[in-house]
Amino acid sequence: MTWWRLGVAAAVFALLRSVTPAFILTCPMLWLTSLPCPLCGLTRAIFHLAKGEWAQAVELHALSPLIAAAAVGVAVLGQARMARYWVWLALLVAIYGGARILPRIVTL
Repeated sequence: MTWWRLGVAAAVFALLRSVTPAFILTCPMLWLTSLPCPLCGLTRAIFHLAKGEWAQAVELHALSPLIAAAAVGVAVLGQARMARYWVWLALLVAIYGGARILPRIVTL
């Protein structure tokens, strides 16, 4: 493990804790189709996680703690050691995204 990765992760965490995500625009897919994409709310959820507001983060995106843990894993262990987990994480995000979109499609 290289120490610079921990330093970068700590700097990103400090930035997320100190900034309010007021600058984030609406998701393009949500804006165009009125359907949430699989990642809708994830950026704001990561900001809430960094501030310790877990309930708000999970409300915005239920997989945000898992995705944040994967990002920390990449920062600490490196991309090569975390590569085998990305397929499973992508599959979970796709399933979750489909579960979020499906009720809205059925009601259309």
